Amino acid sequence: MVYTVGPATSAAVENLGFRGSNVYGSECGTGIALAALILAHCSARTKPLLFCNSAARGEFIPAALAGKVALEELVVYETRVEDGFAKAFADAVGEHSDGTCWVVVFSPTGVEKAIEIVRETQQGSKTHWAAIGPTTESQLVGLGRKPEVVAARPSPEGLWRAIAGFVEKEAR
Repeated sequence: MVYTVGPATSAAVENLGFRGSNVYGSECGTGIALAALILAHCSARTKPLLFCNSAARGEFIPAALAGKVALEELVVYETRVEDGFAKAFADAVGEHSDGTCWVVVFSPTGVEKAIEIVRETQQGSKTHWAAIGPTTESQLVGLGRKPEVVAARPSPEGLWRAIAGFVEKEAR
């Protein structure tokens, strides 16, 4: 069995050759939902699950499974701020320094730098923030910036629906 968070990761795992009938979690949009699914499937499991994750993983899954399902962790990837991000982001944000700007955050990585750049470049404009999910929302809130919207489902479509709903509501 392979557990993933969301349809994109599930599809990627299936493209690697895992049978779809053994891939679970495509309907889960968060680590919290995935942990509940794992607990439902594995509560009587005695062997640890291999928990492949990021070097900057959150605590949701390990905390939810602690004492119930053992995990053997393996860091398989790293997220980092891309070289040149600060300049490219500052240039993009600077183009909207006289109006309304949306900053859409897909990952906690780089949030601190993005907030700093917005503070420096958006003096006279209104900036709205959108987070793809609860982890990114927590990172924003922890840095003093509550997002206007958080996607109900962590996907580009979920973000778009949240932003469109906010804009529609604000227009009333």
